[in-house]
Amino acid sequence: MINERVANFIKLQFSGKTILTLSFGNLREKENEESKEEDRSKRILVLNIICGTIISLIIRADLIVILGHLDRPYEVIGWDKELPKGFAWALLPFGCILTGCFISLGSKFWHDLLDLLLYTKQLKGKLVDARTYEQVNDIAQLQEFINAPEYKLSQLGVDKYRDNIKAIPGVLSVGTGYLKNGTSQIGCVEVHVIDAVGATHIPKELSVQLSAGGTVKIPVKVVVTGKQAETNSADAGKGVYNRSGVLGRGTIGAIVKDIYGDHFVLSCYHVLNGDLNWTRLSDSTDILDSNGASIAQLYFGFRTADMDVAIAKINNGVNFSNQQIRNPASIRSVYYDDVLRETEVNILGAKTGSIVNGFVYNDSWPAALKYPGNSLWELSDLIVLTRIDKTTNNYKTLTQGGDSGALVVDNKNFAIGIIVGGDNAFSYAIKLDKVAKSMDIKL
Repeated sequence: MINERVANFIKLQFSGKTILTLSFGNLREKENEESKEEDRSKRILVLNIICGTIISLIIRADLIVILGHLDRPYEVIGWDKELPKGFAWALLPFGCILTGCFISLGSKFWHDLLDLLLYTKQLKGKLVDARTYEQVNDIAQLQEFINAPEYKLSQLGVDKYRDNIKAIPGVLSVGTGYLKNGTSQIGCVEVHVIDAVGATHIPKELSVQLSAGGTVKIPVKVVVTGKQAETNSADAGKGVYNRSGVLGRGTIGAIVKDIYGDHFVLSCYHVLNGDLNWTRLSDSTDILDSNGASIAQLYFGFRTADMDVAIAKINNGVNFSNQQIRNPASIRSVYYDDVLRETEVNILGAKTGSIVNGFVYNDSWPAALKYPGNSLWELSDLIVLTRIDKTTNNYKTLTQGGDSGALVVDNKNFAIGIIVGGDNAFSYAIKLDKVAKSMDIKL
């Protein structure tokens, strides 16, 4: 934490020194006498609180106001936000002092507290799980089951049974998933099938053995997706495409820039590339917008086990903006917590033509996608997105052909992925933080 760094700097640089009439005393060396050590500890505590309060004032982190906006605390932190009015000005110093007191506790305290809260949440879920009392035989097995995160339990099932399940006719993909169990979620083996006929051959639960010897049953969740997942390319529709026209059209996900300040169009490799060769860039590099005007030149792209991305350098004189996608604040990673919270997302695809809202269904999923030319390619570690169809109460995709490359933005305006494909139930997105790191780009 910044507060710790500032306080440590003062302790190291000013210990034993006097500035004007202010004597810092000994801040570095532990005292042998108990009374002197207590005095030293008090001075360090006061120093931490003062530093924390000053930092809180600089960034205007008023704990009183923050507690009133726990759903969106970032909207009230900073002097660029709406300023307090009337009596709230008088409370501002007290709120910042309270913030200073809390952050003076140090990062270790908050990390330990977070670990404790997460463990308590997991323990609460395990205590209402019937498997806790039915499938373990001794204390060691019970302890291992309680300590095992749900995603690890589901991963054990996937690792053991994936190949056998994928051999069943009609099965498209197998991965880790989650089932609601009251107010919590438990890990499961999730199976996507083409139709209900394929679903009848899938077992309802699978048994896995833990290292302590206990056997645990992992539930199986079967989802009918209706068809093989396909890359979201189309022969017609607004968006972006390579002049060759071989791979159809897609969507400009975002305008990004590299470390040199050059700007690029970001989309999928199967949108911007100009031929069916997936191992190199095509000779056709001219990238056109939906009106057929040349806007960029294909610069770099690739398809790997977990990515299908490309960038095209914007031509001189071409105007560019991320305004239509609401200028995302930044890029962030997707976590298991997004699945538990069903984090809301929105997508603006060129083919769909309007913003579509949904939520994060899975944070890491393997999907075999049908590419132009009817070739299959499996991409792993994809974000799965969906919504609930109000008519049928089934899962419904957020995208359609021509939306490949569209940016996925969460409800706090952070970009998390780019659409690569979809079926009838789900849309699949590549993790944008991995793309940014691999290509050394940012919004």
